Amino acid sequence: MAIPVLVSAELFPWNDLNGTMLPDSVNALNSELKSFFDGKVGLVINTGGDGGNVTDVTTVYGTGLPEQVAFVQATVVVGFAGDITLDAARELAASFVREHSKQFNHIAVEVLDPATVPTPGA
Repeated sequence: MAIPVLVSAELFPWNDLNGTMLPDSVNALNSELKSFFDGKVGLVINTGGDGGNVTDVTTVYGTGLPEQVAFVQATVVVGFAGDITLDAARELAASFVREHSKQFNHIAVEVLDPATVPTPGA
């Protein structure tokens, strides 16, 4: 059973939104996740190449800028598979937050306990 992981990131300023920016940015986030976790854990991303693992899109106000700017933030769901404990999954997720690239600002990761996640149809 995979351990579900929610990854939220500010993608781009809201005023810059046009065309395929949202799916392109989500795909870039998924690629960054694949690259970072490659060789560290079995990563499950069910996207079909279209960013279908997005669970939430919202607007947040970016911080650390000279002014408050509205950003598009997306949350994607991935899974850590294989022989990994919940504590190890949380530490690995925290390492991504500490070491992620500069492409995305303000990344947050939440590792869920599979025992507390309801199953579809339950």
